[in-house]
Amino acid sequence: ALNNKTNFNLTNVRIIGEQELKLDNLDSGKTLNFVLCEYSENSNITMICKLNNIRTDTINLAAGMTNSCGYYYNIDLITQNGQLTKS
Repeated sequence: ALNNKTNFNLTNVRIIGEQELKLDNLDSGKTLNFVLCEYSENSNITMICKLNNIRTDTINLAAGMTNSCGYYYNIDLITQNGQLTKS
């Protein structure tokens, strides 16, 4: 789950791993759930989105995952020094 704890609406949200997911917009204060089933060991999962439809930001959500079991992530998205990040 991605929890948007920023004051910005996130649009054109995409999750990039070994596959690409195009997700719904994630408004400020809202949560967005997604499932990424196909990934291999030591792969990276990255989110690309636009903040308020103005500028594009990229953030790494996970790295070093194993393909032997699934994971559930609850990620809080915040801004720090004007940059999108996670806590």
